[in-house]
Amino acid sequence: MIMKNSFLVVLLTLLSLTACNDAKFNRYPGTKLDSIPLEFRGVFMDPDKKSKTGNMIFVEKNYWMESNKGTKEYLSDSMVLSVYKGAYYLSTLDDNQKYWYILHLKTSGKDLLLYPILYDDKKAKGGNSITKYFTPQLDTDSNYVFTMDEEKLLEYTANDLMKEESMKLKRAKPTKRK
Repeated sequence: MIMKNSFLVVLLTLLSLTACNDAKFNRYPGTKLDSIPLEFRGVFMDPDKKSKTGNMIFVEKNYWMESNKGTKEYLSDSMVLSVYKGAYYLSTLDDNQKYWYILHLKTSGKDLLLYPILYDDKKAKGGNSITKYFTPQLDTDSNYVFTMDEEKLLEYTANDLMKEESMKLKRAKPTKRK
């Protein structure tokens, strides 16, 4: 899968097993936010242990940036931070600008946890916890797509997604200025 936003590609690659794919939804959940809440802002260490560059991820009011790339990725019509009943989701459009990939965001202490919503179309229906809440539909291009239902998404998030492995972005310790 190739996505427009390299940050999400890195995150989803780190989190995904080779057999799993990002679930595709027909729309993003909840209400679109114009800015990133304070609890998600800050400087975080790159979770890629293979990275020798000491890459940092900066999350500001309406963008994020990787220090080794220097390009600000702003919230936009194709990268949406949304909230539904207190649950936060970061959604990005696929390359065809047709379907949404979704990550659940949550804080843990000072750190930021990211949970991708995954689907493995090669597993039997019971092998994917998401299919207890959503039924994938095959579109005309042979993509499995889920129809967004925020209440089902909240139930899935609380009962199954939170049991999955998250990607933890550790908040960087502030450096003292001389």
